[in-house]
Amino acid sequence: MMLLTIVIPTYKRPAELLRLLRWLLVETAPVAGSIRVIISDNASPCGVSADVIDIVAAHPWMTLFQQRCNVGPDQNFMDAVDRVATPYFWLLGDDDLMVTGLLKQVLAYLKNHEPDLIYLPSYWTTDDLAVPARALASHELQFFTVDTKELATHCHVNLTFISSWIVKRTHWQSSCGSSRDPNALVRTNLLQMAWMLQALIQGSQFAIADNVCIVASSGNTGGYKLLTVFGKNLREILTDQLNGRREILDLIVNRLGWTYLPSLIWFGRTQHGDDFLPEDYEAALILWRSEWAYKLIQKPMLTLPKRLAFLLFVLVKFLDRMWTITNRFRYTLTRIKS
Repeated sequence: MMLLTIVIPTYKRPAELLRLLRWLLVETAPVAGSIRVIISDNASPCGVSADVIDIVAAHPWMTLFQQRCNVGPDQNFMDAVDRVATPYFWLLGDDDLMVTGLLKQVLAYLKNHEPDLIYLPSYWTTDDLAVPARALASHELQFFTVDTKELATHCHVNLTFISSWIVKRTHWQSSCGSSRDPNALVRTNLLQMAWMLQALIQGSQFAIADNVCIVASSGNTGGYKLLTVFGKNLREILTDQLNGRREILDLIVNRLGWTYLPSLIWFGRTQHGDDFLPEDYEAALILWRSEWAYKLIQKPMLTLPKRLAFLLFVLVKFLDRMWTITNRFRYTLTRIKS
Protein backbone atom coordinates (compact mmCIF):
# COMPACT_ATOMS: atom_id res chain seq x y z
CA MET A 1 0.00 0.00 0.00
CA MET A 2 1.31 3.44 -0.95
CA LEU A 3 1.36 5.55 2.19
CA LEU A 4 3.27 8.73 1.30
CA THR A 5 3.60 10.98 -1.74
CA ILE A 6 6.70 13.13 -2.04
CA VAL A 7 5.69 16.24 -3.99
CA ILE A 8 8.53 18.13 -5.68
CA PRO A 9 7.64 21.58 -7.07
CA THR A 10 10.43 22.76 -9.35
CA TYR A 11 11.40 25.75 -11.48
CA LYS A 12 14.68 26.43 -13.30
CA ARG A 13 16.76 24.08 -11.16
CA PRO A 14 17.58 21.18 -13.49
CA ALA A 15 20.82 20.18 -11.74
CA GLU A 16 19.26 20.28 -8.27
CA LEU A 17 16.19 18.33 -9.41
CA LEU A 18 18.34 15.64 -11.00
CA ARG A 19 20.45 15.40 -7.84
CA LEU A 20 17.33 14.98 -5.70
CA LEU A 21 15.80 12.30 -7.93
CA ARG A 22 19.02 10.29 -7.97
CA TRP A 23 19.14 10.58 -4.19
CA LEU A 24 15.53 9.41 -3.93
CA LEU A 25 16.22 6.34 -6.05
CA VAL A 26 18.63 5.16 -3.37
CA GLU A 27 16.54 6.23 -0.39
CA THR A 28 13.28 4.70 -1.64
CA ALA A 29 14.79 1.29 -2.45
CA PRO A 30 14.19 -0.16 1.07
CA VAL A 31 10.55 1.02 1.07
CA ALA A 32 9.52 0.17 -2.48
CA GLY A 33 5.77 0.08 -2.86
CA SER A 34 5.07 2.63 -0.10
CA ILE A 35 6.24 5.82 -1.84
CA ARG A 36 4.97 7.83 -4.76
CA VAL A 37 6.76 10.87 -6.24
CA ILE A 38 5.02 13.72 -8.09
CA ILE A 39 7.19 16.35 -9.81
CA SER A 40 5.47 19.56 -10.88
CA ASP A 41 7.55 21.76 -13.18
CA ASN A 42 6.33 25.35 -13.29
CA ALA A 43 7.07 25.83 -17.01
CA SER A 44 10.84 26.13 -16.61
CA PRO A 45 12.15 28.02 -19.69
CA CYS A 46 14.35 25.09 -20.75
CA GLY A 47 11.95 22.43 -19.50
CA VAL A 48 13.29 19.50 -17.53
CA SER A 49 16.42 17.62 -18.51
CA ALA A 50 16.42 14.43 -20.57
CA ASP A 51 17.98 12.66 -17.57
CA VAL A 52 14.99 13.57 -15.40
CA ILE A 53 12.56 12.38 -18.07
CA ASP A 54 14.44 9.08 -18.35
CA ILE A 55 14.37 8.52 -14.58
CA VAL A 56 10.63 9.19 -14.38
CA ALA A 57 9.91 6.96 -17.38
CA ALA A 58 11.84 4.08 -15.79
CA HIS A 59 9.97 4.24 -12.47
CA PRO A 60 6.15 3.93 -12.61
CA TRP A 61 5.79 5.33 -9.08
CA MET A 62 7.15 8.66 -10.34
CA THR A 63 5.00 11.19 -12.21
CA LEU A 64 6.13 14.35 -14.01
CA PHE A 65 3.63 17.14 -14.59
CA GLN A 66 4.63 20.23 -16.59
CA GLN A 67 2.64 23.45 -16.44
CA ARG A 68 1.88 25.04 -19.80
CA CYS A 69 2.87 28.45 -18.48
CA ASN A 70 4.36 29.83 -15.27
CA VAL A 71 1.44 29.87 -12.85
CA GLY A 72 3.47 31.07 -9.86
CA PRO A 73 4.74 28.97 -6.95
CA ASP A 74 1.44 28.86 -5.03
CA GLN A 75 -0.67 27.58 -7.92
CA ASN A 76 2.06 25.08 -8.79
CA PHE A 77 1.97 23.80 -5.20
CA MET A 78 -1.82 23.54 -5.31
CA ASP A 79 -1.93 21.70 -8.63
CA ALA A 80 0.68 19.21 -7.39
CA VAL A 81 -1.01 18.50 -4.04
CA ASP A 82 -4.34 18.05 -5.83
CA ARG A 83 -2.79 14.99 -7.51
CA VAL A 84 -1.96 13.29 -4.21
CA ALA A 85 -3.93 10.09 -3.57
CA THR A 86 -1.98 8.65 -0.63
CA PRO A 87 -2.90 9.22 3.05
CA TYR A 88 0.13 11.54 3.53
CA PHE A 89 2.07 14.01 1.43
CA TRP A 90 5.41 15.76 1.82
CA LEU A 91 6.43 18.79 -0.23
CA LEU A 92 10.17 18.55 -0.68
CA GLY A 93 12.12 21.46 -2.16
CA ASP A 94 13.97 20.59 -5.36
CA ASP A 95 17.17 22.00 -3.83
CA ASP A 96 16.93 20.06 -0.53
CA LEU A 97 17.84 16.52 0.51
CA MET A 98 16.63 14.15 3.21
CA VAL A 99 19.25 12.54 5.44
CA THR A 100 20.28 9.00 4.62
CA GLY A 101 17.89 6.34 5.91
CA LEU A 102 15.09 8.71 6.88
CA LEU A 103 12.24 7.28 4.82
CA LYS A 104 12.07 3.85 6.44
CA GLN A 105 11.79 5.39 9.90
CA VAL A 106 9.23 7.99 8.82
CA LEU A 107 7.01 5.40 7.14
CA ALA A 108 7.08 3.16 10.21
CA TYR A 109 5.94 6.07 12.37
CA LEU A 110 3.17 7.05 9.94
CA LYS A 111 1.87 3.50 9.81
CA ASN A 112 1.93 2.92 13.56
CA HIS A 113 0.79 6.32 14.89
CA GLU A 114 -1.19 8.06 12.10
CA PRO A 115 -0.18 11.63 13.08
CA ASP A 116 -1.73 14.76 11.62
CA LEU A 117 1.65 16.44 11.16
CA ILE A 118 5.29 15.44 11.50
CA TYR A 119 7.94 18.13 11.85
CA LEU A 120 11.37 17.24 10.44
CA PRO A 121 14.13 19.58 11.72
CA SER A 122 16.46 21.04 9.11
CA TYR A 123 20.12 21.96 8.73
CA TRP A 124 21.00 24.80 6.33
CA THR A 125 24.22 25.04 4.37
CA THR A 126 25.75 26.56 1.24
CA ASP A 127 28.08 23.58 0.79
CA ASP A 128 27.50 20.22 -0.88
CA LEU A 129 24.27 18.91 0.65
CA ALA A 130 25.21 15.26 0.25
CA VAL A 131 28.00 15.47 2.84
CA PRO A 132 25.85 16.50 5.84
CA ALA A 133 22.93 14.42 4.52
CA ARG A 134 25.09 11.34 5.07
CA ALA A 135 26.89 12.58 8.19
CA LEU A 136 23.70 13.56 10.04
CA ALA A 137 21.89 10.29 9.41
CA SER A 138 20.29 8.84 12.53
CA HIS A 139 19.67 5.10 12.75
CA GLU A 140 17.61 5.53 15.93
CA LEU A 141 15.43 8.50 15.07
CA GLN A 142 12.71 9.18 17.61
CA PHE A 143 9.47 11.09 17.23
CA PHE A 144 8.09 12.92 20.25
CA THR A 145 4.37 13.55 20.52
CA VAL A 146 3.42 17.17 21.26
CA ASP A 147 0.17 19.07 21.50
CA THR A 148 -0.87 22.03 19.34
CA LYS A 149 0.56 24.64 21.68
CA GLU A 150 3.91 22.87 21.98
CA LEU A 151 4.13 22.49 18.22
CA ALA A 152 3.43 26.18 17.63
CA THR A 153 5.96 27.19 20.28
CA HIS A 154 8.66 24.93 18.95
CA CYS A 155 8.15 25.52 15.23
CA HIS A 156 6.60 29.04 14.92
CA VAL A 157 7.69 30.51 11.54
CA ASN A 158 9.09 27.14 10.45
CA LEU A 159 5.47 26.27 9.70
CA THR A 160 6.15 27.97 6.35
CA PHE A 161 9.14 25.79 5.37
CA ILE A 162 7.64 23.16 3.08
CA SER A 163 10.44 20.59 3.26
CA SER A 164 10.09 20.13 7.03
CA TRP A 165 6.51 18.85 7.11
CA ILE A 166 4.68 15.62 6.39
CA VAL A 167 0.92 16.23 6.35
CA LYS A 168 -2.16 14.03 6.52
CA ARG A 169 -3.97 14.58 3.23
CA THR A 170 -7.38 14.95 4.88
CA HIS A 171 -6.32 18.41 6.08
CA TRP A 172 -5.78 19.56 2.49
CA GLN A 173 -9.12 18.07 1.48
CA SER A 174 -10.95 19.74 4.37
CA SER A 175 -9.32 23.11 3.67
CA CYS A 176 -10.54 22.93 0.07
CA GLY A 177 -14.07 22.36 1.28
CA SER A 178 -14.05 24.97 4.05
CA SER A 179 -14.78 28.67 4.20
CA ARG A 180 -11.01 29.21 4.27
CA ASP A 181 -10.58 28.73 0.52
CA PRO A 182 -6.91 27.99 -0.36
CA ASN A 183 -7.37 29.95 -3.58
CA ALA A 184 -7.35 33.08 -1.44
CA LEU A 185 -3.71 32.35 -0.60
CA VAL A 186 -2.53 32.17 -4.20
CA ARG A 187 0.05 34.91 -4.87
CA THR A 188 0.84 35.31 -1.16
CA ASN A 189 3.84 32.91 -1.53
CA LEU A 190 2.33 31.05 1.44
CA LEU A 191 -0.16 28.62 -0.08
CA GLN A 192 1.20 25.89 2.20
CA MET A 193 -0.40 27.61 5.18
CA ALA A 194 -3.79 26.39 3.90
CA TRP A 195 -3.10 22.83 5.02
CA MET A 196 -0.68 23.66 7.84
CA LEU A 197 -3.14 25.83 9.76
CA GLN A 198 -6.03 23.50 8.98
CA ALA A 199 -4.01 20.67 10.55
CA LEU A 200 -3.25 22.81 13.63
CA ILE A 201 -6.93 23.65 14.06
CA GLN A 202 -8.39 20.21 13.39
CA GLY A 203 -5.58 17.85 14.36
CA SER A 204 -4.67 16.29 17.67
CA GLN A 205 -1.67 14.09 16.87
CA PHE A 206 1.56 15.96 16.21
CA ALA A 207 5.15 14.71 16.25
CA ILE A 208 8.62 16.25 16.18
CA ALA A 209 11.69 14.28 15.11
CA ASP A 210 14.58 14.46 17.59
CA ASN A 211 17.34 14.86 15.01
CA VAL A 212 18.10 16.70 11.77
CA CYS A 213 16.13 15.17 8.90
CA ILE A 214 16.43 17.73 6.10
CA VAL A 215 19.54 19.34 4.65
CA ALA A 216 18.46 22.58 2.97
CA SER A 217 20.18 24.94 0.56
CA SER A 218 20.88 28.28 2.22
CA GLY A 219 20.65 31.43 0.12
CA ASN A 220 19.00 29.63 -2.79
CA THR A 221 15.66 31.39 -2.87
CA GLY A 222 14.23 34.70 -4.02
CA GLY A 223 11.94 36.25 -6.60
CA TYR A 224 9.48 37.71 -4.10
CA LYS A 225 9.20 40.57 -1.61
CA LEU A 226 10.73 39.08 1.49
CA LEU A 227 9.34 41.35 4.20
CA THR A 228 5.96 41.66 2.50
CA VAL A 229 5.55 37.89 2.52
CA PHE A 230 6.60 37.33 6.13
CA GLY A 231 5.70 40.70 7.67
CA LYS A 232 2.37 41.37 5.99
CA ASN A 233 1.04 38.28 4.19
CA LEU A 234 1.89 35.79 6.93
CA ARG A 235 0.50 38.03 9.66
CA GLU A 236 -2.78 38.44 7.76
CA ILE A 237 -3.11 34.70 7.13
CA LEU A 238 -2.36 33.78 10.73
CA THR A 239 -4.82 36.35 12.09
CA ASP A 240 -7.57 35.25 9.72
CA GLN A 241 -7.22 31.49 9.98
CA LEU A 242 -6.37 31.25 13.69
CA ASN A 243 -9.22 33.51 14.70
CA GLY A 244 -10.55 32.01 17.90
CA ARG A 245 -7.32 30.16 18.67
CA ARG A 246 -5.52 33.03 20.37
CA GLU A 247 -3.24 30.74 22.38
CA ILE A 248 -1.69 29.44 19.12
CA LEU A 249 -1.79 32.76 17.26
CA ASP A 250 0.09 34.69 19.96
CA LEU A 251 2.87 32.09 20.20
CA ILE A 252 3.62 32.26 16.48
CA VAL A 253 3.17 36.02 16.08
CA ASN A 254 5.37 36.89 19.08
CA ARG A 255 8.29 34.85 17.76
CA LEU A 256 7.74 36.27 14.29
CA GLY A 257 7.69 39.88 15.47
CA TRP A 258 10.47 39.83 18.05
CA THR A 259 13.13 37.68 16.41
CA TYR A 260 12.38 36.61 12.83
CA LEU A 261 11.34 39.88 11.18
CA PRO A 262 14.24 41.84 12.74
CA SER A 263 16.62 39.26 11.26
CA LEU A 264 15.03 39.77 7.83
CA ILE A 265 15.38 43.55 8.21
CA TRP A 266 19.08 43.18 9.02
CA PHE A 267 19.52 40.85 6.06
CA GLY A 268 17.93 43.43 3.78
CA ARG A 269 20.04 46.30 5.10
CA THR A 270 23.38 44.53 4.99
CA GLN A 271 23.15 41.98 2.20
CA HIS A 272 20.70 43.97 0.10
CA GLY A 273 18.67 40.84 -0.67
CA ASP A 274 19.66 40.97 -4.33
CA ASP A 275 17.69 37.82 -5.11
CA PHE A 276 14.50 39.36 -3.71
CA LEU A 277 12.21 41.99 -5.21
CA PRO A 278 12.52 45.60 -3.98
CA GLU A 279 9.88 46.70 -1.52
CA ASP A 280 8.80 49.41 0.91
CA TYR A 281 9.79 48.04 4.32
CA GLU A 282 7.57 50.45 6.24
CA ALA A 283 4.54 49.43 4.17
CA ALA A 284 5.38 45.77 4.68
CA LEU A 285 5.38 46.27 8.46
CA ILE A 286 2.19 48.31 8.66
CA LEU A 287 0.34 45.63 10.65
CA TRP A 288 3.00 45.77 13.37
CA ARG A 289 3.15 49.52 14.03
CA SER A 290 1.03 49.50 17.17
CA GLU A 291 3.04 46.71 18.80
CA TRP A 292 6.07 46.82 21.07
CA ALA A 293 8.05 44.51 18.79
CA TYR A 294 7.86 47.18 16.09
CA LYS A 295 8.59 50.12 18.40
CA LEU A 296 11.50 48.53 20.27
CA ILE A 297 13.13 46.33 17.62
CA GLN A 298 11.74 46.52 14.07
CA LYS A 299 11.62 50.32 13.65
CA PRO A 300 15.07 50.91 15.19
CA MET A 301 16.48 48.14 12.97
CA LEU A 302 15.17 50.08 9.98
CA THR A 303 16.33 53.56 10.98
CA LEU A 304 19.36 53.39 13.26
CA PRO A 305 22.89 53.62 11.87
CA LYS A 306 24.17 50.18 10.99
CA ARG A 307 26.53 49.93 13.97
CA LEU A 308 23.70 50.55 16.42
CA ALA A 309 21.33 48.37 14.43
CA PHE A 310 23.91 45.61 14.63
CA LEU A 311 23.78 45.73 18.43
CA LEU A 312 20.05 45.23 18.24
CA PHE A 313 20.57 42.36 15.83
CA VAL A 314 22.93 40.68 18.31
CA LEU A 315 20.28 41.10 21.01
CA VAL A 316 17.67 39.57 18.70
CA LYS A 317 19.87 36.55 18.00
CA PHE A 318 20.48 36.16 21.74
CA LEU A 319 16.75 36.28 22.47
CA ASP A 320 16.09 33.77 19.72
CA ARG A 321 18.76 31.43 21.06
CA MET A 322 17.47 31.68 24.62
CA TRP A 323 13.93 31.07 23.39
CA THR A 324 15.07 27.91 21.65
CA ILE A 325 17.15 26.63 24.59
CA THR A 326 14.31 27.28 27.04
CA ASN A 327 11.86 25.36 24.89
CA ARG A 328 14.24 22.43 24.46
CA PHE A 329 14.89 22.31 28.21
CA ARG A 330 11.16 22.36 28.92
CA TYR A 331 10.49 19.56 26.43
CA THR A 332 13.35 17.51 27.91
CA LEU A 333 11.84 17.83 31.39
CA THR A 334 8.45 16.83 30.01
CA ARG A 335 9.92 13.71 28.41
CA ILE A 336 11.76 12.76 31.62
CA LYS A 337 8.59 13.13 33.70
CA SER A 338 6.59 11.08 31.21
